[in-house]
Amino acid sequence: MPLCIRTNKKFGEIIRKALISKKLLDFSFLPYKDNEYIWFPLIKEPSKKQKEQLEKICAFVIEDKVLSPSEYRPKSFKEILREKLTEKEAEQLVTSFDVIGDIAVIEIPKELENKKQFVGEAILEVHPHIKTVARICGEHTGDFRLRPIEIIAGEKRTLTLHKESGCLFKVDVANTYFSPRLSFERMRIARLIKPNEIIGAWFAGVGPFPIVFAKHTKMKYAIAIELNPKAYSLLVENIKINKSENRIRPLLGDVRKIVPKLNEKFDRIVMPMPKGAEDFLDEVFASANNGCKVHFYRFADTKNPFLDSEKKISTAAAKNKRFVVFSDKRIVRSVSASKVQIVIDFEVR
Repeated sequence: MPLCIRTNKKFGEIIRKALISKKLLDFSFLPYKDNEYIWFPLIKEPSKKQKEQLEKICAFVIEDKVLSPSEYRPKSFKEILREKLTEKEAEQLVTSFDVIGDIAVIEIPKELENKKQFVGEAILEVHPHIKTVARICGEHTGDFRLRPIEIIAGEKRTLTLHKESGCLFKVDVANTYFSPRLSFERMRIARLIKPNEIIGAWFAGVGPFPIVFAKHTKMKYAIAIELNPKAYSLLVENIKINKSENRIRPLLGDVRKIVPKLNEKFDRIVMPMPKGAEDFLDEVFASANNGCKVHFYRFADTKNPFLDSEKKISTAAAKNKRFVVFSDKRIVRSVSASKVQIVIDFEVR
């Protein structure tokens, strides 16, 4: 029998909103009303100050009342956290997160680190298909450009099976780089690929770009190069899962060392490296066919995000006695308040 606040029905909506704003309304029970009164279930008894504030709205009585359980499901994990966070903490909460397979990957501000378990459990409650919640603990680091993570709720694992564009990918969120936010980019480029193209899928990770291409285009084949041994192992496995063995050639190693030995000229090169792709432009111009299309990804400042990258591309082209024509550029996603990920498409001549 929950503790309730009883008031005249005519004040029902205004008192309901007041209780929500003060994080007092218990959504696990249904309100009850008769011909004159309405009862709202309370999470806890209002404080003296809260009672004084509510009394300015209408007259009420605090009492126990038998109510029916509610089948209401919160619309967001932020709603579940309403009694766990202060108003200031709620403003700092990042409500967007990536879902990779059945694992949610979220950033939690340092100010909310002591509430990370509550955040993880709230996500699991709102999204039953999510089995694990991981928190990002830092920036991209090391040769493999990985971000450290910490499991904060759910199953203690980092391996999952992700579905995208009719393809399946095994992904280890702790040991490989994978961004579900690039799914649009993968299909955007797939629609540009012409029959019999030879594609360089550099920094291939677990294989989302070349595998989507194999599924949706008539490319001749793709050479997928990956430096991270763990990502490469999953790349090989994902190629088999998606039955693309005849159209994708996986190679383990550094693009700088592998590309010069290939004696291969590409019709299209995809460079979805999270950071540092500008360091591989010499290899682009050395291995690009005349008319080769290049998709260059980079993190950039929100102010003039394309200018520096276009300068680097043009400078590298001149150094290699090649000419570039910029065909498209766009912001792929926001990374932070001051950073975005961009893509620049250009043609090599």
